[in-house]
Amino acid sequence: MFAFDVYNPRMERLAADFEPESPDIEFELNGRAVRRFTSMTRDRTKELIHVTMRYVEECNESQAIQTVITFSMRWFWRYELEHLMHRAGFGEVTIFGDFDRSPVGRNSPAFVVLAR
Repeated sequence: MFAFDVYNPRMERLAADFEPESPDIEFELNGRAVRRFTSMTRDRTKELIHVTMRYVEECNESQAIQTVITFSMRWFWRYELEHLMHRAGFGEVTIFGDFDRSPVGRNSPAFVVLAR
């Protein structure tokens, strides 16, 4: 069995070539407040999204540590995943919309793929 997950692309977000930096999440790490800001650019011809995440860790009132992470991800469509898995030799392919094994829907956060 082969299992993996990828995110479910949102058509309304893919229409934009660029998403400017915006606050994403806040959390605590080692007793310090950390804020994450995210920006994205898309290459629709290659089905790639280039993500920049900037983490700001508050040290004290006048000092902060910033860390920038960049990476690229390819997006996949549901039927493309099924096709690729069958071409790779898997006979049985099941795709869920989340880790709770819910069916794939428009607002599903992921494609969770199980293949045999």
